[in-house]
Amino acid sequence: MWRWQDDAECRGEDLVLFFGPPGERQPEREAREAAAREICAACPVRLDCLEVELERPPAKQWGMWGGLTEDERARVRKRVMARRRAEEPVDLEGIVAQVLAAAAAREAAADEPEPGDVSEEEEAQGPLEEACALVIVPDPADTTDGPPPALVDATGPRRILQAMTAAGHSLTTMADASGLTVTALGKIRRGVYPEVRLSSAIAIRRMWGTLPVPASAADAERSRRKAAREGWVPAAAWAGLDITDPDAVPLDLESESAPRRPLPAVPAA
Repeated sequence: MWRWQDDAECRGEDLVLFFGPPGERQPEREAREAAAREICAACPVRLDCLEVELERPPAKQWGMWGGLTEDERARVRKRVMARRRAEEPVDLEGIVAQVLAAAAAREAAADEPEPGDVSEEEEAQGPLEEACALVIVPDPADTTDGPPPALVDATGPRRILQAMTAAGHSLTTMADASGLTVTALGKIRRGVYPEVRLSSAIAIRRMWGTLPVPASAADAERSRRKAAREGWVPAAAWAGLDITDPDAVPLDLESESAPRRPLPAVPAA
């Protein structure tokens, strides 16, 4: 056992969360890896953990180490070895950031929906003007009639997911409640997409304010810590404001002069 493991955030966690069970399906793996990443992101010895695993032969590397999957570590290791051969300094944290940014860009390019690409769910839902009101900032000069666009502004869904994380809800819990994948919710929450599908926006809107108190205190605490690290504001900061308005500024809850207002009402589905 390495000395740094005493300070690891994952100490005491179930190892299955980081290495997976036999016969794991892709959706289950995505949810598990998302939960593991949140733990690793808060770990003070994340880079120590990653350095140990990078020294292993590639064929023996598996599971989640340092918040990275096997494929991500392989890309990091390739860059690290290139710098070592060139006798250049190795900034492991910087390399990890580059690899993750490149992966996010590839996923965004692959998953970005085409304008006008309407899903079967959206076609079956009809106009849904009321549902769109939460996520679309209407243009007063636009008098065009017809169904709402297939893509809508991601501001509202992103803020809702961030506020729910600040309330202690994990991506896995929100995925179960909304019917969307952990990967999709994670990208929307991080602001990868400037626009999202109408059906996704509606699913997130309906979930807003309806989830019960998080069942796991440990999961809730991890979600709240992540929200605090990222600077995501809770629902109370949007009290009396339109959370979907890009120009809206959340209340400063830490200021003594900040007005105390009730929590936002749950929008009608």
